[in-house]
Amino acid sequence: MKKCIILLSCLALTACHKELSIPIPDAEKKPVLNALFSEDSVIYARASLSGRWTRQMAIFQPDSFSAPEGAIVKLYEDGVYQETLQPFSFYTTAFFRSTHKVQKGRQYRLSLEVPGYPIAEGIDTVPDRNTFTVSEQKVYEMPADGDSELNFSFILHNTGNRPAHYVFKAYMLYNYTTTEQGQTVIRYERQQLWLGDKNAPPDIIFDKASHMFMGLLSGQSIPPGFRQLYVLRSSPRIKADSLVLEVNVLSDAAWQYLSTYDKALQTLDDPTAEKVNVFGNVQNGFGIVGATASKEYLLLK
Repeated sequence: MKKCIILLSCLALTACHKELSIPIPDAEKKPVLNALFSEDSVIYARASLSGRWTRQMAIFQPDSFSAPEGAIVKLYEDGVYQETLQPFSFYTTAFFRSTHKVQKGRQYRLSLEVPGYPIAEGIDTVPDRNTFTVSEQKVYEMPADGDSELNFSFILHNTGNRPAHYVFKAYMLYNYTTTEQGQTVIRYERQQLWLGDKNAPPDIIFDKASHMFMGLLSGQSIPPGFRQLYVLRSSPRIKADSLVLEVNVLSDAAWQYLSTYDKALQTLDDPTAEKVNVFGNVQNGFGIVGATASKEYLLLK
């Protein structure tokens, strides 16, 4: 009798087995609008739909997301419509480009219209490049691992009335002569240098994609009226005709986006890392509409 009960129980358990298929929907796609623009420049905007982005894609496949079909990007200055940006391609990268140049103190709104989605838009105000100065620039080479690396220092003075963040870039400038239509023409070429903080390990210079594309973030903000000494390092010196330092003062939105993007990029493929939410100011979508203003200083000629 006991054997019969055990057998019936086993049959009952096996007879209740049933496979369930539970569909897991993809995350809802949203329009993505990205534009970082500077005083006295035209605007280049990128438009796409949201999707999964890996670190490898960020570095080696930045054009993985193409513009949605039928996308329209419009520009407004201080609330007044200015123009519809025109599609523009640079090598394999697709942009939307304005003809209108942005001016300091003006508020700019970009809107992205994609069929089937709500209009996405972001707003920012252009800072003033005359709210900072750079002085006491020095350039020197230091031995490093059997080679040499380029070091330079400068003092940045925040002459504005609000705390400010900055992005630094450095370029080597070359000039060369070429013949065009039987005439000798002088051409100029600009090559961006890798940058890192003086105390940063070497991989900060050569591994950070944010440094590759956007320059080096200043870190903590500089209060109004304060001066800050910066000592930066770069890759080994390559002979060039001159060396230029570019300093960009950032709007609050541009700073929040670049600093959180920088952190997120370093942990994209690390499953143990704490999640970093990249700042965005685009309503009904993702992305950034951020403004900067820049000055260039000749460090070496």
